[in-house]
Amino acid sequence: MHREAPPPLDRRSHRLARRLNRESAIDAVEPASADVREVAERAERLRGDDLSWHLNRLRFPQELEQAYQSARLGSHRRHMMVCSLFALVCLLIGYVNDARLLPELQAESTPLKIALTVWVLGLGLWGGRGPRVGPRTLAWLTSLQALGVIALIFWTTLKGQNLAAITHSISLFVLPIYLGAVVFQRFTHTLVITLGSMLAYPLLVEPRNPIEALILGENIKVIWLSGGLSLVANYVLERHERHTYWLHQQALHQRLQLEGLKQRLKKQSHLDPLTGLHNRRHFDELLHHSLLEGPRPISLLMVDVDHFKAYNDHHGHPQGDTALRTVAGVLADHARLGKGTAARLGGEEFALLLPGTDARQAHALGRALCAAVRGEGIPHGASPTSGVVTLSVGVATAEAGHLVSPDELYVLADTAMYEAKRQGRNQCVAAADDWMQGALGQRMQQVRQSHVTRAPVAPPTASVQAAWQAQEEELQLIRKTLTQPLWRLRLPLPLRQAFDDARRKPRQQHLVLMGLLGLIAYMVMTLDAASLLPDIARLFTQVREYSLMALMGALAALMAPMSTRTREWLFAGAAAVLGVSTAYVLSLSQAPAAFSYAAALFLVPAFSAIGARQAAHVAALPAVGVVASMALWLRGRGEVEQLIALDSTTLVALSSVLMLYGCHTLHQRAQQHFLLQRRDQIHHAILKELSEELQRLALTDPLTGINNRRQFMLDLDASWEQAEQSRTPMALMIVDIDCFKRYNDHHGHARGDQCLRDVVEGLARCTREGHGLLARLGGEEFAVILGGEAAHNAWDWAQRMCEHIEALRLPHEASTVGPHVTVSIGVVTVMPHLKPLSPSELLSMADEALYDAKARGRNRAITFNPVR
Repeated sequence: MHREAPPPLDRRSHRLARRLNRESAIDAVEPASADVREVAERAERLRGDDLSWHLNRLRFPQELEQAYQSARLGSHRRHMMVCSLFALVCLLIGYVNDARLLPELQAESTPLKIALTVWVLGLGLWGGRGPRVGPRTLAWLTSLQALGVIALIFWTTLKGQNLAAITHSISLFVLPIYLGAVVFQRFTHTLVITLGSMLAYPLLVEPRNPIEALILGENIKVIWLSGGLSLVANYVLERHERHTYWLHQQALHQRLQLEGLKQRLKKQSHLDPLTGLHNRRHFDELLHHSLLEGPRPISLLMVDVDHFKAYNDHHGHPQGDTALRTVAGVLADHARLGKGTAARLGGEEFALLLPGTDARQAHALGRALCAAVRGEGIPHGASPTSGVVTLSVGVATAEAGHLVSPDELYVLADTAMYEAKRQGRNQCVAAADDWMQGALGQRMQQVRQSHVTRAPVAPPTASVQAAWQAQEEELQLIRKTLTQPLWRLRLPLPLRQAFDDARRKPRQQHLVLMGLLGLIAYMVMTLDAASLLPDIARLFTQVREYSLMALMGALAALMAPMSTRTREWLFAGAAAVLGVSTAYVLSLSQAPAAFSYAAALFLVPAFSAIGARQAAHVAALPAVGVVASMALWLRGRGEVEQLIALDSTTLVALSSVLMLYGCHTLHQRAQQHFLLQRRDQIHHAILKELSEELQRLALTDPLTGINNRRQFMLDLDASWEQAEQSRTPMALMIVDIDCFKRYNDHHGHARGDQCLRDVVEGLARCTREGHGLLARLGGEEFAVILGGEAAHNAWDWAQRMCEHIEALRLPHEASTVGPHVTVSIGVVTVMPHLKPLSPSELLSMADEALYDAKARGRNRAITFNPVR
């Protein structure tokens, strides 16, 4: 049953509040509208398998899907304009090649090319700048651009009468790459257009001779492989984009949660839960800050509810809480009038801090405060002063030019308050009166000699502080990195290392898979290639066999342990060697089909850039190697062969540029995705830590560090249920420090706070030995719950506590019991399975036993006797 008492939370809670403010500043956003909050909450509810299912389907639930499409519309419209200009450049290059390869079609094709140029440019401008362009319209405009280009390619192929028409038709493979890896068209549109092109090509294009049939067969393979890779890239891009959007919404939801937790943490760490006023912890900070930096004069009012201990004994604790809330409301109203702050220091003691208020104004406000509380007419049947609740108020003022410490101002106001009590209570006394000076000097001397201050609170351990600092630094680094534009997003070294570490295993698996698929693709593409190259058929077959063995060796090497970067360069290097060697072998042939077949070399950089999704600077190795080797070695003897070789080189170069752009975007989005996920993990850790801290603040007494009344009630219910199930006894003790009001009056509240902590330390030691639970109920009252064997001997444990506290020999010169601090304890032991009781009934029994202990002379433990 024993629970270790946590350390006091004063500094820890403020440290977390300051840390939370920094986190909010790091990810600051404009105040969220209701729609923004609703979208973020919808995204938050989409988690786990449900999120994966929607991401795999490339569709969110309806409301979130609409928000996603609206959010991406602006950037996609701008992107479409840029891509349209890039498409025009590619079209112009294609027009030049058409003019060389198919001069007989120039007269007929020129109007079509002009129309296509206007079509692509017009649709691009409409999508980028036109009115009433929504997500669906934008997707259709992009698809219509691609369909126009596809139509021209098919028309040219069908109209052409020579071999060049068939060889040039392989340019169809560029369209899926453009749609999937450059424009980032919606996957459904890319899928329909790509599959339509792949199916239409073998149906519409018919060979006229065996050579054309061989070339057409190789073209079909290239187009199908190109389409497959492009669809995979397009799917991955859209899924990443959707997941990134979800992560952004998740981050927004967490920022909103952090803001809410910040407000709750501020309330828990700054406000008294019973009255809603500022608590002692925050009051000390305000007093210190005001004396250092606030305007002068500064006045402090110390307020005490007269005979409140007698009020609780006569009317009960619930009625006492109601009375305190009423008094707190009056104090808050008067604090607002004086443009100051009201705080509850503990129990029935309050304070008002009034910056810019002089002594005369503060004294008048104190008298008005006494009159206002009297005017509330709260009945007080046990008060010798009045029939209603009254206040004693002490006023102290730090005038301009006077150096006064917080402790000195506090003692001045506290001394004035006790003088008000000495004069009969129900009044306000100012510390500036001449007859107070002697008493003040004596009291200040006691404070200087005692050096009693609030007990230091142990800061977090060095490891905890280091972890917090590392989290804050990483968040700042992530925020700074995410401000960079996506196209030039560059990870700093610490984040780069974390990025590589996080994806080492997945990248190894992906590269091995792509290596295996590339090996299969190479086997398929070279299966019948010897028939296209009759002059070098034997050499090509030998090179194919050696290349297959080399690829299998590279594939095995990818499985070996190595760094992520080494594995990436190994994959790209193997692809580059394969592409360059194949280009060299093809350059040795003078067969017309060899120069058309060379266009299939685009698959080498395609597997590196699109399939393996390597970084652009890594994928550039095979891309540049293949294009450079084709440009250097691929030469035809005749004019037609030269034009076909040039056309193939141009197509591979253009597709390589498109693929490098696509792989750069994939890689950048992968880095962005990592940063967002890492930020999400840190925010989640912060939320968890702050939630735990809020729970500790809500259930822990800030002065002593033990459980508060709220936690005590939870423990009481749990202990009762446990004892009832196990059919064992349970004991409850109510502990009260004898004559503690006199202690505070004589020694001051600072010494009183220290006394409470010393007593708690003694009680906690005894409670640990009995495996019990200790809590502070309020003021100088505590509770102890014992179960099992300890409950059988509850009175013995209580008597041991009394003796232990007295043995501490804490001086108490104003006690009527003895020279040292003592406690009185009321004990009740019950068998929950035999007699069901409510918590209030159990507390009343222990309270009655406590009052009996006080009536018998205090400093003792009394067990509840139902006969009394």
